[in-house]
Amino acid sequence: MPKSFKIPSKSSNINQIDHIPNQKAVPWELPPIWKFDFDQDYQPLVEYVSRLEFIENMRNLRTKQNDLLDHDVMKELKQFCLTCCQHYQSEVRGSSHKILLEQSWANLANQGDSHHEHFHPNSYLSGVFYLKNDANTSITFHNNTLIERYFWSQAPAQDLEGSYPSRMDEVNFLAPAGCLIVFCSKMNHSVEIQEEDTPRLSLSFNTSLERPYGDYNGLTLIR
Repeated sequence: MPKSFKIPSKSSNINQIDHIPNQKAVPWELPPIWKFDFDQDYQPLVEYVSRLEFIENMRNLRTKQNDLLDHDVMKELKQFCLTCCQHYQSEVRGSSHKILLEQSWANLANQGDSHHEHFHPNSYLSGVFYLKNDANTSITFHNNTLIERYFWSQAPAQDLEGSYPSRMDEVNFLAPAGCLIVFCSKMNHSVEIQEEDTPRLSLSFNTSLERPYGDYNGLTLIR
């Protein structure tokens, strides 16, 4: 488990890199979830996003605009998100294929709000960057992949002490402000009810792979 990796600095190009810490978490073998810490000042982003127009979403609010990472004020965060996704691609998938950012939007949860269980269609990797989370509300990932269900369809009784995440149907993942969580877009996830009278503000995004990708001889080519 790496304790750090190299990431482009705000004043560098892709070939000039700085060293920042990160944390990896693998609650289940497939697919892994990674958490990265943003070491720059994101408070101006909190203020900027808070001023945007929000519309009704299922059990919470979301921004009317869905291209936030293309806004000039988001330039450094966009670079961070892209680099973290590329790092995930390298370490988890063993590939250097270029990842592209697609839509990006903010979610706002006030007291009593939540986020229903869902996944992100038409996306490769997804990410959530937490701008404000004073109540330290966690995000829940649900262990419902076909591979996992097939493996545990014949499960012996647990007779050893300890906690075994691969046996859990879900895991609550702490997400303090200033962190980015990257995960497979097909993984179901949800957010519990915001119990305290303090808003939770997060920025989510989807990604795709630059075309072409796949293997011509393996009959997996996408052009």
